[in-house]
Amino acid sequence: MRKRIIMMLLLAAFIVSREKIDNQVAFVSARTFLEQGTQDNGIGLVTKENVDIAGRHYEFVQYYRDIEQKKIRLMSLKTKEDTLIIPSAIDGEPVEEVGMSIYEFGDNKEPFLPWQLNKQQVLKKIIISEGIKRIVMDAFCETEADCIELPKSLKNIGEDSIHSLCFYNSKIRHVIIKGSKTNISGYVFLDSGLKKISLPKNYQGKIGSDAFENSKLEEFKWPAYKSGATTKVDSGVFKNCKNLKKVTFPKNQKHIYIPNSCFYGCKKLKKLTFPASTKKVTYDWTPYADNYKMGPGTLVFKGKKTAVAGVKYEYNKKRKWKVLTVGKIIAPKNSKALAYAKKAKRVKWFAKRIKTDIKRYTGPEVNYVDEEYNPDYVKLAKMKYSILKK
Repeated sequence: MRKRIIMMLLLAAFIVSREKIDNQVAFVSARTFLEQGTQDNGIGLVTKENVDIAGRHYEFVQYYRDIEQKKIRLMSLKTKEDTLIIPSAIDGEPVEEVGMSIYEFGDNKEPFLPWQLNKQQVLKKIIISEGIKRIVMDAFCETEADCIELPKSLKNIGEDSIHSLCFYNSKIRHVIIKGSKTNISGYVFLDSGLKKISLPKNYQGKIGSDAFENSKLEEFKWPAYKSGATTKVDSGVFKNCKNLKKVTFPKNQKHIYIPNSCFYGCKKLKKLTFPASTKKVTYDWTPYADNYKMGPGTLVFKGKKTAVAGVKYEYNKKRKWKVLTVGKIIAPKNSKALAYAKKAKRVKWFAKRIKTDIKRYTGPEVNYVDEEYNPDYVKLAKMKYSILKK
């Protein structure tokens, strides 16, 4: 799947670059275009060595300059220092975007490293200055740094909310997001070395599908969303995050929505605990059964008044079940969560065929609760539950 995503994104980058060139200009290859540059349609490629920008010295800089709109997409910047500061302006013109297609412009053996002098250089910190609005394409793929700091002005990490590979296979261990409305596109941190992500307390941005898939993320603090809880976090966000041990949910939330396959493959994440002040929790489909433990096994509710919603299932239009795809519910005596658990079903058993299909196709495009819950492939049982000890 990752190869297909990479090829799709590279093709999109190729098409966008090509559209910016006048039809009369021969397009030899993306790399040739990078090396030669063009002035057609007001687009110019600038490459410099040993330059001073905003009082700092850099060994190398490369960027696209929109001559008509007088704005810049910074593609590469290199320094001998251990801290790299990406400026918000060059020669008086604003830098609005950061990123390039490093795999397209590599040497077919190794990708181009836009922010490092060589593979041996490990940056302590990368700081993207205020004013920059977007991180695009393969911006920080393969980059090795201890930390990167993203500004309040940043609108998007990635070109859209569906998919992007800005930090694919990066070795950046800590990402600090300062913007309360910075959106994280799908697949952004796929296969990355990300261990920690810091969001502002008032974070309201969207997090796209599979955003942190197969990363090294260890802990996550769920955003305190004010509204639109069911549309802010997409499916499979932490899929196969094998080091994820703890997820902390905020207090006083009207609705915490756990989307489809959100924690699929998080083998170290044994339970999810919701604060007593939480008004409602919706736990969408996650492939979990007694014989297929591929998600958190236990939901813990600290409050008596927290309402719970699982997956609604109707079989042959005669039998209606409420299904929670976990193994056990723990909640206070006489609580809404406990009352729901007493009526709900859990998945006791998956057929081998279904487990194989889930491994191949788990994601928002497949909903086995609707399609496969029948006695031939899946067995349901009463939900296990216990009273929360004070």
